[in-house]
Amino acid sequence: MMTLFYSLGGGLLCWAVLVLLRRLFTKNQIWLCSPVSAIFHNLGQLLVAAALMGTWVVMAYLPYLVIAGAASGLFTGLCAQFLIGRLDKISPS
Repeated sequence: MMTLFYSLGGGLLCWAVLVLLRRLFTKNQIWLCSPVSAIFHNLGQLLVAAALMGTWVVMAYLPYLVIAGAASGLFTGLCAQFLIGRLDKISPS
């Protein structure tokens, strides 16, 4: 049950930030959206953890999660960008 709270907190914060930034990113910048999403997803999870545990000590993990989220988000975003480029070549617009 706790996993639901962490996932929901991270997912909602990630979604809200991307809704706000959606006009800044184009289809060719999906590789940038993914690291931003990953970082804010991690931040949302930490905020939920801090609220549930009643302490801000869990925020000490934030620097490590920002690095890991940015790296994994960049990899995922680049893969998605590459896939979209390939799909655009094979499907008529």
